[in-house]
Amino acid sequence: FKNVNSSLNINAFYMNRTDLQVSLSSQQDSNNPNSFYFYTSNASDGYNYGLSLNFETVSNNNFETYMNLGFLKTQINSYTYLTDNTTITEFKSRDAAHAPSYTLSWGFTKFYGLLSIGADVQAKDQFYFSDSHNMKSEAYSIANIHMDYIVNSNFNISVWSKNIFNSKYATRGFFFGVEPPNYENKLYLSYGDPFTIGITLDYKF
Repeated sequence: FKNVNSSLNINAFYMNRTDLQVSLSSQQDSNNPNSFYFYTSNASDGYNYGLSLNFETVSNNNFETYMNLGFLKTQINSYTYLTDNTTITEFKSRDAAHAPSYTLSWGFTKFYGLLSIGADVQAKDQFYFSDSHNMKSEAYSIANIHMDYIVNSNFNISVWSKNIFNSKYATRGFFFGVEPPNYENKLYLSYGDPFTIGITLDYKF
């Protein structure tokens, strides 16, 4: 759907897969972190389906806003792999890794002649960090702001700040044993960017 001031796009999809690939990792010797390696294997079968909605509107008073909303359902029916040299791990009917059930982004920009200001919010549901273990992220949302000024047709200045509330959120998670003396499996997290502020100068030659 689209008119002069607004547009709306809706997309739906369904995928049924056999012998689908999964990215796995394994520490073959529990006392040797150097025996940790990554590889790609095949699961039995599975499916993905979802829906995405994208809406954008521009009002007559120089106000522009948008919203993107996504829903996703994934399932891997079963697969097994060697956790170490002797232990076989089996997963049944679980979500794929890095596949949150919802994603959301919303933002706006207000124009004052050559100056514009805006903000946006991004949100994501929890998800599995890996196909190799059951550790999950937490759902999170972050907010960003920006101010832009058009100096002339060739030169733009943008002042922006990301994650303005300094939310702490994990983007990757690794589960293995690396700390002596017992080398017990432990979750190690990689986090997204903290509160950041910057300026961008865009000049076209």
